[in-house]
Amino acid sequence: MPEASPLTAKIEKVAPHQDSAFQRLYRINVSTTAQTVADLPWPSNWPEQSPQESLQLRLFHLNDIHSKVMLPDPIKGDTRVMAQVAARVKQARLNAADQAVLFLSAGDDHTGEVYDELLGYSAESFVKSLTYHAFSGAGLDAATLGNHEFDRGNRVLQQALQRDAAFPVLSANIAASSVLTQDDYAAAIIGTINGWRVAIFGLTSTADTKTHLPDDPDFRLVPAQTTLENFLPALAEKVDLVIALSHLGYQQQGVFGDQQLAEWLAQHIDVPAIVVGGHSHTRLHEQGYSKDHQYAGVPVVQAGSWGSHLGEVQLQVNADTLNVERAELHPIVAHDTKTTAPVLVDEAYQAQVIAPVLAQVDALLNEQLAPAQENAALTKPEVLAQRYVGELALANFMTDAIYQQSKQSLATDVDVVAVNASSIVGGLPLHTPITFAQWHSVMPYADSLQRIELTPAQLRELVQSNAQRIVRPEERDSLDLTDFINRGFLHFSGSLRYRIALGSTPTQTRVTDITLHGKPLSAFEGQTLTLLVGDYIASGNQGWRGQNLELWQTNAIKGFDLKALPRTHLGPQFRDVVVDAMRASATDPLLQAKRDGRLHVSTD
Repeated sequence: MPEASPLTAKIEKVAPHQDSAFQRLYRINVSTTAQTVADLPWPSNWPEQSPQESLQLRLFHLNDIHSKVMLPDPIKGDTRVMAQVAARVKQARLNAADQAVLFLSAGDDHTGEVYDELLGYSAESFVKSLTYHAFSGAGLDAATLGNHEFDRGNRVLQQALQRDAAFPVLSANIAASSVLTQDDYAAAIIGTINGWRVAIFGLTSTADTKTHLPDDPDFRLVPAQTTLENFLPALAEKVDLVIALSHLGYQQQGVFGDQQLAEWLAQHIDVPAIVVGGHSHTRLHEQGYSKDHQYAGVPVVQAGSWGSHLGEVQLQVNADTLNVERAELHPIVAHDTKTTAPVLVDEAYQAQVIAPVLAQVDALLNEQLAPAQENAALTKPEVLAQRYVGELALANFMTDAIYQQSKQSLATDVDVVAVNASSIVGGLPLHTPITFAQWHSVMPYADSLQRIELTPAQLRELVQSNAQRIVRPEERDSLDLTDFINRGFLHFSGSLRYRIALGSTPTQTRVTDITLHGKPLSAFEGQTLTLLVGDYIASGNQGWRGQNLELWQTNAIKGFDLKALPRTHLGPQFRDVVVDAMRASATDPLLQAKRDGRLHVSTD
């Protein structure tokens, strides 16, 4: 394994794409710990100041598209997400007149659709990043690296960056990598638009990004504040407008997010700024621009998730002020191939850019894994309503499939398998054979399995911590159960059974009657037990690294530190092992997908 590449400050000229508003464009890389922008030799003939007239800037933005480039549906009609986005951006550029048009993505462009299988799991198996390919064809000006860009390892990401991203991809807070070089990504870009000097920099979430990857053990990030303090004030002295392309999240409790970023920008730089955000899947300014999402004069925008909307903000930039003239979210029209409503779609883009890639995955998409289902407990409404509140039939099937496959395909003994509730994002249709594409939509994330060693006492602590994370009856009306509730609530294989007594608050929640392999947990004292779980949770995300949890009416409960336990990376993806079990089944593999009482929840 090569040593981590040194991150040194440098600036280099690059060519803007043919439809870009930038006349000149430069990539900037900075060291997160040493050199700053002030140390860089600046480009010759860089303008000393902005023009007298204002800059009219029309900014389109996406975030958290999660590979939803196109959503096929042979019955209701396909949703051509990126063809609709490309059409609107293209139209704006053609009609720009004295406006400048930029198109940006705030990250999490991958992980969420079957097209991710084209990424493979190694540099050798990589075929294509459909999302980056689609962005390139639509004239994206820049994207930031979201946490899910790293899901399949940095060698896969490097292939996507080098082969499919014809635009700058940004992250200013990568501190070290043995794989990614500064030719693969940049901290920021600067460019000129009609004499105006514009900087765009990227930030990646440190809370949810997989680090210490098997293919890049030296990979790490530093907190956003460290990076900002190091390079941004010096950069801001050279430009007239700063655009923060942030994958930190909006109003994320207990972390430095977009609100704090906006306030930091207002306090530490003297030029106008805007935060284009992602990560939290938030829809901002859906009913028009609202100053509720402006902090110390710095606006924050975000456009939902999963290809639901394209954001647009119209800005007037003057020498020292920024005025938001308009902001809105354009809904992506569902099932546009069969709707009778007028839809703006770039048909040529769909045919020339998207369709040839889709043809490469047709056979995989349509592989049948199970016959038609009649089990309403497996449908999407039922799954989304139950995944955070108690036992879930679909999770039982998944964890039991892994448990049963552990000795055959994983060649390891295992006591318990766990799956994160928020990694299950959908359900299965009734009366329709189950295909690979449909199963992928249920569990789209590329979590690789990790084998964790723990004592019976530690397993008891883990189960107790898990019980405190459950969504309680008193809070259900205030939460959207169809959205992500990032508490890290886990579902377990049938080898582990237990009861949760909720009590009146999470502090009073207690676990009782824990059994393992049909015996009281106390019968295993003195033994080392094994837990299989995806690497996202094994890495301590969603409150599994010992930090305080944000729970109903309290943040005083410390979560269990799963990250501190000994673990072994097994390699196979959680979803792939489940799919292999379905393929190997001689009967309908989903017949056993039911609630069997392994978890009992009472209000005692």
